[in-house]
Amino acid sequence: MKLDQTIDAAELRQRAEERLQNQAFPADTSLSAHETQRQLQELQIHQIELEMQNEELRQTRQKLEISQARYFVSTTWHLWVM
Repeated sequence: MKLDQTIDAAELRQRAEERLQNQAFPADTSLSAHETQRQLQELQIHQIELEMQNEELRQTRQKLEISQARYFVSTTWHLWVM
């Protein structure tokens, strides 16, 4: 993946924090220890799912870039031979 096409992790985090600050939450956010643990586990699972999806997207993008490069070389070769 090309570096100029990636979003800086720090910038992405800052944007996410800004969105979080702009969201409205209920005034009473006190949770039991059990509920807090359950929500933490849900967030961890969701994070892993997102990491897996991100890896699939990176692999797909890499395959696409390779395919585009092959097409370009093939097209250029045919134009050069003619």
